[in-house]
Amino acid sequence: MYGMVNQGIRTFISDNHGPEVWADICDDAGITTDAFESTVTYDDAVTYKLVGSISKCLELEPSTVLEVFGRFWPHFASETPIGKLIHFGGDNLVDVLDNLDDLHTRVNMSMPDLRPPSFDLEQVDDGRYILHYFTDREGLAPMVIGLVRGLAEQFGQKIEIEPADCRTKGAEHDTFNLTILAD
Repeated sequence: MYGMVNQGIRTFISDNHGPEVWADICDDAGITTDAFESTVTYDDAVTYKLVGSISKCLELEPSTVLEVFGRFWPHFASETPIGKLIHFGGDNLVDVLDNLDDLHTRVNMSMPDLRPPSFDLEQVDDGRYILHYFTDREGLAPMVIGLVRGLAEQFGQKIEIEPADCRTKGAEHDTFNLTILAD
């Protein structure tokens, strides 16, 4: 994964739990540097080790860590050049979700080693959708739930999202039932 993800994890932990907790997490994960460069590719194992150490240190399930971080991600990313690209994707949650693959294509121009997930938003009926999530990485579906919640917050929209089909239970890819709630 690109260093920007690990930077986001560091920022989230340091801002919410303090730099001492971040240092303990890095020590537990066996990570000797906390200065991740945004556009440098790091082995996925680094991110998974960080999530495992955060889980242990904060006594949370890894899925909870991923979901909470996913919710934080849009706020963190909005302060980076990627944040500007998110707003080119639309001015509401549905438009942005519908354009995530385009966003990843644009990001890929400056980050050629990017292995982004792919998303497909399928409208079921008025306000109800199925979000299809395709990735070769394991275990990140909870982060998607958090990400969608964080994006909804940015747009001032209320949603319900829950997993439907899961790769961990044999499905070809993860899907989520998404409902945009009326104000």
